[in-house]
Amino acid sequence: MSKKESLRKLHSKETIFFGEFIGTYCKFTHSKTIVEIGVQHGKTTNELCKAAKLTGGKVYGYDFF
Repeated sequence: MSKKESLRKLHSKETIFFGEFIGTYCKFTHSKTIVEIGVQHGKTTNELCKAAKLTGGKVYGYDFF
């Protein structure tokens, strides 16, 4: 698969949005400290913040860029 095809698939509707899944997992486990490495655009970070708000926790995000 070429890089162009990979990018096209990445932005298609077939891609699973893991942010909701990870946020739900954090709520289920009542996580108080959540660390995300590789924030990029912040979509998953937003879901993690929603989970942290419900559990009374904090989110720490790090991205090199």
